[in-house]
Amino acid sequence: MHLSQPLRAAAATILIAAPWQAAAEEAGQAARFFMFAAARFADRSQDEAVRAVLRQYLDGRDYVGVELRNRDPELARRIPRDHVFALPASVATVQKRAQAGDVRLLIYDIEHWPATPQQEQHDPASAVDQALAAGRAGGCRMGIAPDGQLLGIDLATQKASAENSLLRRIDVRKADLVGLQTQRLLSDDWAAGGGLEHYVSFVTELARDIKQRSPQTLVVAQVSFRYTPVERMIEALHRVQPVVDGFYLAFPAVTPNVPCHYCDAANLRKLLAALRTPPRN
Repeated sequence: MHLSQPLRAAAATILIAAPWQAAAEEAGQAARFFMFAAARFADRSQDEAVRAVLRQYLDGRDYVGVELRNRDPELARRIPRDHVFALPASVATVQKRAQAGDVRLLIYDIEHWPATPQQEQHDPASAVDQALAAGRAGGCRMGIAPDGQLLGIDLATQKASAENSLLRRIDVRKADLVGLQTQRLLSDDWAAGGGLEHYVSFVTELARDIKQRSPQTLVVAQVSFRYTPVERMIEALHRVQPVVDGFYLAFPAVTPNVPCHYCDAANLRKLLAALRTPPRN
């Protein structure tokens, strides 16, 4: 979920659940949920525009970050408390959030970045075990969202292998949710190497493996508005829809010095409209 430590709670993230389940099933599609975490943006003109789109499309099946919930009273009324989440990036932060008791769903955002301690990066399997135990001890539901490298993506070769995935070294039955941060495979920089096909096949392989081992664990596919055109994200999510439970939309338009090439309300609306109809009135 690629955000800086102080901003990770504001990380733009959406897990998309198909809105009206009956209509979706009639269309031959299983219901999916959205998760969205971004609450503020470098371009402040986007704040209300983005939240207006979310208010139009999100309902009680979706998930929002705690800061977004706190900043938008309408979403706070609509989204159940159990569907409000935080993204602690260290075991210590998981413990603090669990003890605070203000969020019932914690997603351990373990990545190769300063927010995750080096010790946890070097022994991620042990770190995941500790984080899941710490969250549950505090009465929280627990998820994990390892970054692409931990999932088996080689940044140098732009290839991915499930055999190298952290998920093969942990007991996924202990996780209520697993977020698949494979969005880099869809990026503009990697598109020429068959990024879309690679993304679909890799997400499919990981998701099926998780479900085979732990059918009750929710599996979430992630895409990012930072470096992926909306049309490519829509196609990718349609294609992985049969094997996942939800979609996490990263919308990291938080800091001016980190470009987010496709982060705007119009693109967000286009994606949601393609995956969810009809919108809320």
